[in-house]
Amino acid sequence: MNQKDPVIINLEVARVGRGGNTGGGKYFYNFFPDLVNVLKPDTVMSYRLSADTGRDFRFSRFFSTDALGQLSKPQILDDGRQLDVLNANTVQYLILVSIQVEDRLDGTLVNCDPQVTNVPET
Repeated sequence: MNQKDPVIINLEVARVGRGGNTGGGKYFYNFFPDLVNVLKPDTVMSYRLSADTGRDFRFSRFFSTDALGQLSKPQILDDGRQLDVLNANTVQYLILVSIQVEDRLDGTLVNCDPQVTNVPET
């Protein structure tokens, strides 16, 4: 996978019991930055679990609405704490993404859904 100038997206996930924004309110997640705006061709989007995210969480699955072949198959690295996807970024396009993170304490899959916009430079 091409590693030139990756876009690093930190994901924080926490068990909150109730009042969260995913997992029936039992979990809270937040992306930094909250919107991934890809400008350059062949950009690696590198999702990383933040230092504040418990060590019991790991990336598990990646889904997208990409029907134009913009995204590569994801690679899960760093003992499950990093997920990299190559974005061709050849078409202006909104891609909805679902990243599932596993809570290894009980096997719960936590859905986190960032948006990705492709804006190729002209």
